[in-house]
Amino acid sequence: MKQQFADLLSSKWSIQALDFMFTNPVFQNSRFTRGSGIPTQTAARFSRALLDAGLLGTVRESAGRTPAIYSFEPLLDLVRD
Repeated sequence: MKQQFADLLSSKWSIQALDFMFTNPVFQNSRFTRGSGIPTQTAARFSRALLDAGLLGTVRESAGRTPAIYSFEPLLDLVRD
């Protein structure tokens, strides 16, 4: 996963993002930003890129002021099996 995140995100923050997602497989972007130390704009870009790549799933879509909740699917798939 480390190499996949590094290739996909092309950022010095990619390992921090991966570490956060292994610790918190279900999260909101605000928690992702606070828990990982990644800047807000970068965290939002990471979420979009990981969603597009199929590594994140959407547990709940954002609606108005309610933020979206994401899930780190590769880890959750291991737990479900």
